[in-house]
Amino acid sequence: MKRIVALVLVLCMALGMVVSVSAAPNSHFSRTINMVRLIRTMFAKDEDEGPAFGVEKDGKLVIYASPSGKKDASGTEKAPLTLEAARDAARKADKKDYEGIDIVLKAGNYVLKETFNLTAEDAGAKDCPVRYIGEDGAIIIGGVALTAKDFAPATGDTAKYFPEADKIVQYDLGKLGVTPADMEKLFGGRHYNTDTIRLFTNGVMQTVARYPNIGEDEITIEYGSAEHPEGRERDWVDTMTFGVSEEVIERMRTWHTYSGAFVSGYTDFLWRISNTPLTGISADKTEFYTLFPGTAAPRAGLEFYVYNVPEELDAPGEYYIDRNAILYYYPTEEFSTATISVPVVNCIMNVKDADYTTFENLTFQTSGKVGLEVYADNITIYDCVLRGMVKNALIIDGYNNLVSTNHIYNTGSDSVVMEGGDEANLVSGNNLFTNNYCHDFGLLARGYNGAISLDGCGNTISHNEIFGGEHLGIYWNGTRNVIEYNYLHDLCTIADDMGAIYGGYIDMIDCTVRYNFIENVGIEKTNPLRKIDGYPYCGSHAVYWDMYNSTNNTYGNIFRNIWGAGVAIGSGRDIYICDNLFIGCTYSVVGNSFAYTDAYFNDPAKHTGVSFPSYVKSDVWMEAYPKLSKIVANTKDTTADDPNVWCAPVDTVIKDNFTYADRYNADKNGVICLNIKSGYFDTIRDFNPDTVVDMTEANGTLVVFNSKRGGMPEIKDALETAKDVVSITYEQFLEMGTDWKPAE
Repeated sequence: MKRIVALVLVLCMALGMVVSVSAAPNSHFSRTINMVRLIRTMFAKDEDEGPAFGVEKDGKLVIYASPSGKKDASGTEKAPLTLEAARDAARKADKKDYEGIDIVLKAGNYVLKETFNLTAEDAGAKDCPVRYIGEDGAIIIGGVALTAKDFAPATGDTAKYFPEADKIVQYDLGKLGVTPADMEKLFGGRHYNTDTIRLFTNGVMQTVARYPNIGEDEITIEYGSAEHPEGRERDWVDTMTFGVSEEVIERMRTWHTYSGAFVSGYTDFLWRISNTPLTGISADKTEFYTLFPGTAAPRAGLEFYVYNVPEELDAPGEYYIDRNAILYYYPTEEFSTATISVPVVNCIMNVKDADYTTFENLTFQTSGKVGLEVYADNITIYDCVLRGMVKNALIIDGYNNLVSTNHIYNTGSDSVVMEGGDEANLVSGNNLFTNNYCHDFGLLARGYNGAISLDGCGNTISHNEIFGGEHLGIYWNGTRNVIEYNYLHDLCTIADDMGAIYGGYIDMIDCTVRYNFIENVGIEKTNPLRKIDGYPYCGSHAVYWDMYNSTNNTYGNIFRNIWGAGVAIGSGRDIYICDNLFIGCTYSVVGNSFAYTDAYFNDPAKHTGVSFPSYVKSDVWMEAYPKLSKIVANTKDTTADDPNVWCAPVDTVIKDNFTYADRYNADKNGVICLNIKSGYFDTIRDFNPDTVVDMTEANGTLVVFNSKRGGMPEIKDALETAKDVVSITYEQFLEMGTDWKPAE
């Protein structure tokens, strides 16, 4: 058709030339040029005819999308497509014709009814990457976006239980397909906290009605299953029994039912969370029961709260969903202008094999489980906001992926799960998580969930700020992974025997923590949780190599105000701890040493050994780590004094660290005390700041060369609060060894 039109125009122009012989020469020349262009167009190949959608700019195909876009629009800035249609248009484009394909998302809410999928059909290429770029204000929402006008005043049978019913508004979730049968499953299930429907205001997770409210003191356990004041011991293997104050019981007796209420708290140890349905309270005792047991009896002095109780819908930001799928909400001050969202998808965007794709300046918000789930290579996620996910903001697995300069927060579980590479063949994934701002994670699945969980081989976490977690900050495993140049602070705010950076198990090999600044970790001495009679308080640590970690390194870090140790070792072998600066840590290094050896050989019926991955004895691994092939994995095959038994802490080196104590951990004489504490050795105290401690123990398994000096006011405020921690070089840290001198 195009060629026919061009031919007609050519004939018209030729005719015009014939009848216009008296026209000026320049006019004649211009017509001739135009005719030549039209002839060229008429005989041009299809691929030269320009893009079918969007526009071409600087060698790139640019396609515009908008929340109000049309499926059959041209994809230009003035005629944008829908998000799905823009993806499909890019899919049809020939990558060989362009230097890149940009899908520009205009500002507004892109509300998804189903997961947005990218597959191998959508992959870019090295010479033609595909980029999804948002204009400021482009928000992709994995749920229904509601406003104040969608809510009505609270009515119905449930509303009569609300203490401030006149302030409560409601929305019928039946409009979204949620049924009473769906709600009954949630009320009767075990994991309401992470399985239920969640509510978000401007991407911030709201609170299921609870007692006590956030910010108030939680319920204190006065006695547990094994501590009944009359000597009666309930079998906590079947259930848990909590003794609480009469005031708490009287409050709970005002509730019309306990069915659907749940308990959440650290009820036996401060590193393990209990989340279990409440089944009732006794008529004559100040105690109540749960449906499922914990892993140990509740302990007096620990705390918890109860949630999903309609009578406790009494604070702004709280909500309750009844069995009829009616959502009741106590609005916040921003309610009239806020976007209220309820997840309808479990994953906002799934990227599988869509290599060479970039996501830039986008906000991903509200998902029933995951924000972005990526299984691809050469993916870039840059300058985005990821918030308001019931579980993870991002799961990414592959090779050469970059996650940079993002704001990630308000997630129910780990904010980010990153892995990649081939451990069996020691091939690095080269995935990089860098320059991100991560906080407020593990809000629902509260134990062992942090800002990022790292696994795989040859991946790096660097230059990030991570804070605001009641449990760990980074959980990691794998081989040859690196954590460097990060600022971690205000972590383990409830958890004990935990680490801001925590890794566990013997097959975690050759990982490194270096050049990080970690401060304010653990529970302060003034916290009531540290004063529980009989509680085996350990303190939380900056870096925790737990459960016989092997062949790992910690060097060149600054640790300040750590209520446990700067570095903790849970047995393990070939661990290197060097050139670190410890300021105000309860211990510089603490190690269990032979605790595991004793436990496993004293009770061989329960503890026989560990399992190594089969590839540890492959040719690749034996060449890289020859010592591992000699480890005896089964305690039945050896003795406790065998240096090759898997739980023996062999060849650990701690040297050239600098320790400076402050008022919190100096003894009554103001003496700096601490080098290493273990279950095998007594605490070693160096009372002479000029002394170098040189110790070799037992079978040569532990070597310590540690020096300390005094007289430095907080090491110049922790090197000016280490605000430029990313610029501290390896050479500067090496100067902190035996010959290091403070600056004048």
